[in-house]
Amino acid sequence: MPPPKPMEVGVPASKWAPNNSQKLMLGGILSCMYAMRSLSTTYSKDDTDEDGIGDKFPYNPNSAVMSTEAMKLVIAGMLFRYRVQQYQQGLEDYPNYTTDAKTIAKFAIPALLYMASNNLSYLALRYLDTPTYQVLANSGIPIVATVQRLALKSKKSVTQWIGVLALCLGMMVIGADKFTQTADDKKNYDRLMTGLIFLLGLEIVSACSGVYTEFLLKSLDIDINFQNCLLYSWGVIFTVSGNLLAPSGGEFAGGAFFTGFDTRTWIVVLVNALLGQVVSRVMKHLDNVAKFFCASFGMIIVTIVSSWAFGFNVTLLFNIGVMIVIVAGSLYIVPASILDKKV
Repeated sequence: MPPPKPMEVGVPASKWAPNNSQKLMLGGILSCMYAMRSLSTTYSKDDTDEDGIGDKFPYNPNSAVMSTEAMKLVIAGMLFRYRVQQYQQGLEDYPNYTTDAKTIAKFAIPALLYMASNNLSYLALRYLDTPTYQVLANSGIPIVATVQRLALKSKKSVTQWIGVLALCLGMMVIGADKFTQTADDKKNYDRLMTGLIFLLGLEIVSACSGVYTEFLLKSLDIDINFQNCLLYSWGVIFTVSGNLLAPSGGEFAGGAFFTGFDTRTWIVVLVNALLGQVVSRVMKHLDNVAKFFCASFGMIIVTIVSSWAFGFNVTLLFNIGVMIVIVAGSLYIVPASILDKKV
C-alpha cells in the first residue's frame, strides 16, 4: 500500500466528478436501495406483539445493526483495496488516506449518531407501516436544508427551495390521511403516535449526522472508501459496546448474539450494508438533502409492493401526498439545465 500523502482541506481525493446523467443514475440507485431497506425490514418482522400495538422483531436489532456495520466495513475495505490495486497498475488516481489521529477521531461523532439512528429506524418501523414510514421519514428535509445552509454555507436555487416547501405540503397531506384513518381506532392511533415519536427522534439524529458527515466527506482529501472504513470502524466499536452494555431480553429477542437471525435478517443486513456505500457517494457528489429526496422516490416502489405484499390500503389522499412529494423531489434533484428545457 502506498504511503499516505499530506492532506489538503477542500481538495477532492479524486478528480472524477459525475455528470448530470450519472448523478441522476446515482440518485435512482439510492431510491431503490431505500425502498429495499424499508421493505426488507418490514418483511423481517413477526406478528403483533403482546401489547397489541407494535410488531416484534424475532432478532435483536442491536445485533443486526452491529452485523451491518461489520459488513459495511468489509465492503469498504475491499473497495479501498481495489482502488490501491488499480493505482499500482496505473489505472486510477492515488487513493489518498491518513493515519492522523485527530482526523480519525472526527469520524467517531457521525458513527455514534448513525448507530442511534439505525436503532431508531427499527423502532419506528415496528409501529409504522412501510409506506407511511418511507414518506414521513423525509419530513426532516426542511430541517436538514436549513442546517446545511447555516453550517456549510450551501446555497440553493429558488427552484430547490420551492421543492423543499412543496415537500412540507406533501407531508401535511399524508399526515392528515393517516390521522383520519386512525382517529376512531385507539389501538392504531396509539401505534401511530408511538411510531411518530421514534421517527421524530430519528429525524433529529439523522439531520445532525448527515450534515456533519457531508462536511467530512467533502472537506478532507481522503479516498471515499477509506473515509467509509474510518466511519464503519467506529460504528463497529460503538455497536459492540452497545451490545455488551445492553441487558439481554426485554423488548426484543434476547439470548445469544445471533438469536432469531434467519435469511430475512441477513437480507436486511446486506441491504443496509450496500445502502451505506451508496449514501456516502450521494453525499459526496450531491448533498445531504438530495439523499433525503432520493428516499421520496423510493415511495413509488414501496407503495406498490406494500399494497400487494403487506395489504397496505392506498387511499386517494395518500396518493395525492405521494405525488406532491415526488414533484418536490424532482424540483430539487433534477438539474436546472433539464428543468429549463422547453418541450
